[in-house]
Amino acid sequence: MIFEVKGAIFDCDGTILDSMPIWQNSSFVFLKKLGITGKPDLPERLFTATLQSGAELLKSEYSLDLSIDEIKKGIMDVVEDFYRNEVTVKNGVFEILENFIDRKIPCVVVSSGERKLIDIAFDRLDLGKYFKKILCGKKTDPKIFHEACRALSLTPENILVFEDALYAIKISRNLGFKTCGVYDEASKCDWEEIKETAHVHGKFWHDIMTVLQD
Repeated sequence: MIFEVKGAIFDCDGTILDSMPIWQNSSFVFLKKLGITGKPDLPERLFTATLQSGAELLKSEYSLDLSIDEIKKGIMDVVEDFYRNEVTVKNGVFEILENFIDRKIPCVVVSSGERKLIDIAFDRLDLGKYFKKILCGKKTDPKIFHEACRALSLTPENILVFEDALYAIKISRNLGFKTCGVYDEASKCDWEEIKETAHVHGKFWHDIMTVLQD
């Protein structure tokens, strides 16, 4: 390692939790519950859409006899049910968190996801005990990273950020953090650039552990 890790910031979806598939497929599952088969390209078309625009598209293309608000609620019910009952921790995450506890390296979560969903999953999976704080908000606003630094009582150059999203790696690196690119299928198209941008990277968590221990 070219730097010492004194604190860590973890993204949640796609980094800690293997949760990205539900965001890709929630509308597909929602339609299935209504007895409607979504078109094969629906998950791909809706992956980058907002909840509002996705609901509008479903209502229009599938002639749903539901209001936009009812469709949005139905989609989010699918997502919440997944977090409550199905979402899993990515292989190797518990090992690295236990390693950091042993080494007295404090950790926080910085996520652009919904706090309610994170709490639901973390309660079931017993993840909360590993983190000093869970922060949710827009990662394009540096304030959330400044708050993470305060929670860790460290400056950016002493903190390693674990991320699967290229844009967040770029932002955190520009703010002076050390960065680790974590592979996720949802961002596989960006993987080559993630490897070039992050200080370190790994396709699997055990690979990352090896790098951190070198």
